Amino acid sequence: MWSEVVEKGTFPRWMKKRDAIISDVETKDWIFREAEIDELQEIRLELLHSLQSQQREKQSNRTSRKLAKLWSCKKQEMQRKIDHIRRTRDR
Repeated sequence: MWSEVVEKGTFPRWMKKRDAIISDVETKDWIFREAEIDELQEIRLELLHSLQSQQREKQSNRTSRKLAKLWSCKKQEMQRKIDHIRRTRDR
């Protein structure tokens, strides 16, 4: 019986309706999945931007501390040289 229906290419109306419903459900399911994926990607992107911002801030702070330390060392060295020059000049 089914082989005759398939060979003829005529399907009962309820089968066509069932196929349309299944197709509609699958389409809605895919749309929902795509929306979920988009939402997850957006969250991941925001997290990535946040982490990059934190890393830039940490790097900037490290650089500032390093420059401040270097400036302090150079300033002390310059002060020692000035003091040495003043001591040798006043002899």
